[in-house]
Amino acid sequence: MNRLLLFMLAVVFASCSTTIQSNKSKDFNEKIKKFYAVIKVADNSGNFVPGFSKALQEGLTKRGVEIQFDVINPLALENEQDLVKRISESKADALLIVSQTESVTYASPGYNYGRGERASGGSFDVKIFVPGNDRPVWRGLMKSSTGGYGSIGVVAKTSAESIIQRLIEDGMI
Repeated sequence: MNRLLLFMLAVVFASCSTTIQSNKSKDFNEKIKKFYAVIKVADNSGNFVPGFSKALQEGLTKRGVEIQFDVINPLALENEQDLVKRISESKADALLIVSQTESVTYASPGYNYGRGERASGGSFDVKIFVPGNDRPVWRGLMKSSTGGYGSIGVVAKTSAESIIQRLIEDGMI
């Protein structure tokens, strides 16, 4: 019985994947110590955002980097000036924008016990802007997936860890 459980856990974790490609401006050589993050995701993202933001905050805090979040609901009625004001008041070194560009769903009524489709991954455009520059100083393309079997919570955590690792590799933090 224990072997079956271990096998099933291995399949679940092996099916989850996150890849990220990035490009850093050659002119930017500073280390960022404080981010203001704006997260824009699809309305079916479910548990991705809470898990992603928690893992990103924990991972950056361990490395001495502060982060403040603003999650933009697709149906938000606020205007851009409200967001710009919050960003300015944060006094952050950089603005991190995570925008979901593709949403992947997995539909299996038997597996989901009749609940229909569920979010199983997506593609994200990740950009970093610094004050006084209207072009990003860093940009990443992240693709994350549960593989249809894994947990969106696990994918959220590995996505955050992947971004942090890439920021370290690229000398951003």
